Order: sequence, then structure tokens, then C-alpha cells
Amino acid sequence: MNILVINCGSSSLKYQLIDSENENVLAKGLCDRIGIDDSFIKQTVTGKEPKVIEVELKDHNAAIAEVVKALTNKEYGVIDSLQDISAVGHRIVHGGEKFHASAIIDDEVMKAIEEILQTRLWPHYGSREMGLGGAICCTAHDGMHMRENHCITEIIDENGNVLPDGEWGELVITTIGMEAQPLIRYRTGDWTRIIPGRCLCGS
Repeated sequence: MNILVINCGSSSLKYQLIDSENENVLAKGLCDRIGIDDSFIKQTVTGKEPKVIEVELKDHNAAIAEVVKALTNKEYGVIDSLQDISAVGHRIVHGGEKFHASAIIDDEVMKAIEEILQTRLWPHYGSREMGLGGAICCTAHDGMHMRENHCITEIIDENGNVLPDGEWGELVITTIGMEAQPLIRYRTGDWTRIIPGRCLCGS
């Protein structure tokens, strides 16, 4: 599954296309000087020389259009069409008129962000120690699904005893497939639980 990750600034747009199955970055790029003279897009496909294209970028909509063109270009692109992108993630670092200071992301804040973006949010859980990530929500929006092909998860109490599904405790992970620094029963410090039974999405 290919995920397009976007990070927008006031006059720039950074992006990466990531193969989530193996966590490889297929391509990364930068649209710079958006809305300013001499704008350009620079794209680097893994293993190849960077490609710089001077193009007018009137606004961020134009920048996104150029990103799609670059990623699907037959000469220096990495995918055939938009159908090869399964999901898009956007980093949110400011809240416009609704938020003027740092905020804890709770249900109320998430609802406000959804109203601003006019779309549902798909929360993702992870940590640097896990690599790309550990869990993501599904269409049911009722908890998250762990990436079981990437991490073995356990919930423990304060004495290190494994707790049954449904009980709250500290999340412990064992990574699968990490060679440089594998983690075995790593205590994350995060308080959570494993929800018993089938998810409403059917999995």
C-alpha cells in the first residue's frame, strides 16, 4: 500500500511516497516558492538523481497538481496513476482561527479539525522506536488496528504481568523484521488496552 505524506508550509509543500508494506520511501520532493516568482518542484526517486522542474505554482492546489504529475511521470515518476496511492496523510501543525496555542488532541479537538478540513480524520498511532507506525483506525472509527505483521503487542500491569484483553495497562511491543535495533518486550510508557472481540469493520 502506497501512502502519500504531505507537509504544507506557507509557501512550500514537502511530500514523500511511502510503501507501507516495507516502509521504503519510493520518492520525496519539495514544491517551493508557492505563490512567488521562480517557483519550482524538486523530486528525488530513491536511487536516482534529483529532478528539478521550474513551473508556476500559483497556490497549493497548483502544487498538489504538479506533485501528481511528477509522481506519475513516465520518465522520472514512480507510479502509473493516482490509483496506485491508497491513502494520503497530512501533517497538521496549526489550527487556523480555532486554535491559538498548543492543544491536547482529544475528541473535541479532533471534531473541530474535521469541521475545518470537512472530512473524517484517520488517527495513526506510532513511535520512533516502532519505525513507520504501530496502529491505524479503520472505517468503524472505534479504536485502532495494530500492524500485527510489524509488532507483537502486550498489555502489562505495573509489575510486568500480562493483562487479559479489555484491561487497561502499559503497552509493550516486540518488533518483527527490524535488523539494526530490534526491540523485545519494549515498554512504551503508553496507557491503553486491547479491545476484545471483532471490530465493527468486520476484521
